[in-house]
Amino acid sequence: MGKKSDMNTIVCRNIKNLRISNKITQEEFAQKIGIAQPTVSKIENGCYRPDPNMLEAISKFFHVSIASLFNEEVSPKDAVMLNRLTAYVDIVQTEQLKQSKALQSHMQMHEDEITTINTIASLLKEMITKYHAFIPKEK
Repeated sequence: MGKKSDMNTIVCRNIKNLRISNKITQEEFAQKIGIAQPTVSKIENGCYRPDPNMLEAISKFFHVSIASLFNEEVSPKDAVMLNRLTAYVDIVQTEQLKQSKALQSHMQMHEDEITTINTIASLLKEMITKYHAFIPKEK
């Protein structure tokens, strides 16, 4: 870039690039983050500065950090790549969580089996003790 853009311009351009790269209309975007469509237009044209709460909603919607909205420029191509990487990370985290839950379930199964074995062993010991009580002692 030839001249340094002000932060508001950078943020507005990045939001627009993220919206376009995700192939959603201003109306759809507005509905998703809970604002009016004209507000989206004003943001993208630099006529409206999003407040911190709005920046948080926007960053969550696009799965990007608030700081990335302030980067010099997020091109539409970069935004697409960022969204793909974020989706991949989400898939990996979800899979790890599933595996963790499966392992916990498996471990619980083993604990249940051990408890059952211990219970059976205690019952057998009790039965053996009672059986020995009935065996006549040798003289």
